[in-house]
Amino acid sequence: MAKVQLLTFICSSVPGMPGHSALAVDEAVFTFENMIPSVTKAAVSVVFPAGARWIKTGSGWKEANLGTYVLDNAFRPIIFQDITKSVDSAKIVGYVKGSKDGGDLYGPDGVCSTHTSNAIAAALRTGRFNPRGLDTPNKVYLEVEKLSLASSTTVKWAKPKSKGEDFYKKVLEVTSSDYPLIYEMDDFPKPDGAGDYPSSNANNRQGAYG
Repeated sequence: MAKVQLLTFICSSVPGMPGHSALAVDEAVFTFENMIPSVTKAAVSVVFPAGARWIKTGSGWKEANLGTYVLDNAFRPIIFQDITKSVDSAKIVGYVKGSKDGGDLYGPDGVCSTHTSNAIAAALRTGRFNPRGLDTPNKVYLEVEKLSLASSTTVKWAKPKSKGEDFYKKVLEVTSSDYPLIYEMDDFPKPDGAGDYPSSNANNRQGAYG
């Protein structure tokens, strides 16, 4: 059975962005974040409006290696919710393929959390996962918690102060307000805490990258 994890990235290096959602199936990360096709299609529509809808520019999906993706995002906390037992991994991959083949674009056809929640909804073994309105990473994370879909929840924040003190304090503020269970972990770095640390274990529930 392939391991499936919901990845929730707290905050963004881009001001005003609420963070990020993605899905990992074993060592492959499926992330709806590629904005280049959207920009390309918008530019084509300006130059050639009549034929813009026939232009194939790709989709908003990207695939990455899990270890590499975690390292690339070490500047912010990443929450790992293991939902392996609650979803069919093949249907997660199938949803991504269908969305990609259909040319879903970032922006016009949704954002990261939209498609992450849709993929979970399509793959859920029992019950319902309502994707409607789940337009932020926090909402997707909370829905998984509410439905008890995760067998374990862990967090990794490898380089808390790599983007400076202001960003560090902003992350602490958002985590304490939007992710209180994560913030309340004993070893989560508070304002008077130490610097870098490898990982934390939320509520003593261990996961692959905890």
